[in-house]
Amino acid sequence: MIQQGEEVLLQVSNREGLVAREKNNIKSELQLSIMQIGHLLRLLCKHHGGQHPEIVMAESRFSILAEEILLMDHKEKCADVSHRRPEVLIMKEEAQFIKSLLRDIRKLTNNYTLPSGACKIYEEGYARMKVLDAKVVSRLSSL
Repeated sequence: MIQQGEEVLLQVSNREGLVAREKNNIKSELQLSIMQIGHLLRLLCKHHGGQHPEIVMAESRFSILAEEILLMDHKEKCADVSHRRPEVLIMKEEAQFIKSLLRDIRKLTNNYTLPSGACKIYEEGYARMKVLDAKVVSRLSSL
């Protein structure tokens, strides 16, 4: 369990997001959120993966989900530029795949329920994943 330095790690994670935003204003809030969640999940896997194999599996699914979400985001931006509706570019199968990845992650994390004695990084990671989950589901339902 991570006790010492948790605050520092969270501050570093948040600072990385701010630095990335300052260096490259092209990055969207969605991209930053995905980067931060990925970083938190990698930390969790490194420190808790042995005791919690579900977090390793969730991180693996999240990596795939991140790529799919960023591709969806790119297609939506292309739709805006080409004046096409986003659903023309985002296939039904892609949306279903994203939804299935989210279902897998929810199942692996027991709907983002923290394990007993969870550290602050667990709390932050699960909270951010839950928010991202809701945003993605909302976006997919609006297509």
